[in-house]
Amino acid sequence: FQHYYITNNLSHTMFQFILLGACLISASFAESPTTSTSSSSSSPPDSERKPTVPKKVEITYCYHDKKKIEIGAKVYKGCEECTCTTKPYISFMGPADQGQVVCSEGTFCCLFIDNEGKTQRAYTGDKYSIQ
Repeated sequence: FQHYYITNNLSHTMFQFILLGACLISASFAESPTTSTSSSSSSPPDSERKPTVPKKVEITYCYHDKKKIEIGAKVYKGCEECTCTTKPYISFMGPADQGQVVCSEGTFCCLFIDNEGKTQRAYTGDKYSIQ
């Protein structure tokens, strides 16, 4: 009879320690509002921050097939006609001082090599001959 009392008392005490540990762990994860506002006092609140204005960059060229081309220049990418524009090229490193090459989409053509070895395009309705 006495043995039952000791084990029952022991499991009750262990339960209390486990409950105390759980309370301490959950309390350590909770943040008090005074600590979160005092730690951010070095930076101004969002309402007082001034927006950053990007530098105005003059765009005078684009890159196409590793070649530098001028604004307004037309190049081909397969059947698509592409134009170098002043629309800024945005890369993973941020805006650059180069323009964006904008291409037409959905153009169908037949590519062929002429007698001089240059690539030519024949579009729907065009007539061409190779001599």
